Amino acid sequence: MKLFWKFGSLKLTYILFFTIAFSSLLGTLLVTKGAGNPYQGWIYNGLVGFLGINLFVCVLKNSMSVFRGRQKKTAFILLHFSVLLVFCGALFSWIKKETKYFILLPGQQINFGQADTKIIFKNLDIEYYPETTLPKDYRSRVFLIEGGLLKQERIIRVNQPLKYKGYSFYQTDFKVFAELDIKIKQAGRIIYEGRLKQPELLSLPENPQLKVGIKNFVPDALIDEQGQVYLNSYKIGNSSGVLFGIYKQDRLWKERWVFNGDLAQDVLSEQQNELEFEVKNLSLFYVTILQAVKDPGIGIIWSGFTLLTLSLAFIVFQKLKQYKADNNKRG
Repeated sequence: MKLFWKFGSLKLTYILFFTIAFSSLLGTLLVTKGAGNPYQGWIYNGLVGFLGINLFVCVLKNSMSVFRGRQKKTAFILLHFSVLLVFCGALFSWIKKETKYFILLPGQQINFGQADTKIIFKNLDIEYYPETTLPKDYRSRVFLIEGGLLKQERIIRVNQPLKYKGYSFYQTDFKVFAELDIKIKQAGRIIYEGRLKQPELLSLPENPQLKVGIKNFVPDALIDEQGQVYLNSYKIGNSSGVLFGIYKQDRLWKERWVFNGDLAQDVLSEQQNELEFEVKNLSLFYVTILQAVKDPGIGIIWSGFTLLTLSLAFIVFQKLKQYKADNNKRG
């Protein structure tokens, strides 16, 4: 039994706390350098779990002291309990939290909760910095549908998520997609001509095993000396670049950059019987990237933080009250 109570040692709390803090600092550096994610390892999670056990035993030990009447530390017990509550909420969140990412074209939808509840993406609005082509703000306009009826029309921004029935939808990013007229030649002969919209894949009539699609689109492109393609702006500029992917049996086989405007050239060498691409009537449209999160532990965490704040305020109040009483005795 004595060994059990030793798990509530304050020295152990300090050791675990500073070990976790150092591990978090080291983990952040490793993640930044792309050397893996130690936060998902058993060592880090074991330390956090051990800290939770330490806090639980500490709360239990001090609570028994209060009930026995030997100490009057109710506020301190609540303080320890609030930290434990935050830990339990974080643990519950880690176990039960659901996170998904959605890339939505205009008109596409996300089904969540009950089957008759969904979000339909209408369009993306982009605001640029003055006299630049850099995006300052971007926001998705969505419809919230429930039971076949329009509940509300909402705007989702980066720091202004849509929250509904336990789900939170965050604006995380956006992409620029292309729609264009395409002509594909092989050995100088046209084998396909039509309209292509990203991210669709088209099958070549003379070779059904081959499919062609737009893998990447740069509306205003720049090319460096090494042949690397860079984005200059999110608006169609003097030259646009389209990276076509050629898929063989549904696996990426080859890639081909095609440009128009000032960079109207193919950066890859032409070979006999190689597919040749011609594009015209190019237009762009925006797709949104939303993150859907359901976190049942967040309420427990906020309850713990609220109790923590009240406990600290009560402790400060008690200290000030005791200080004032001691001054009156001296006076």
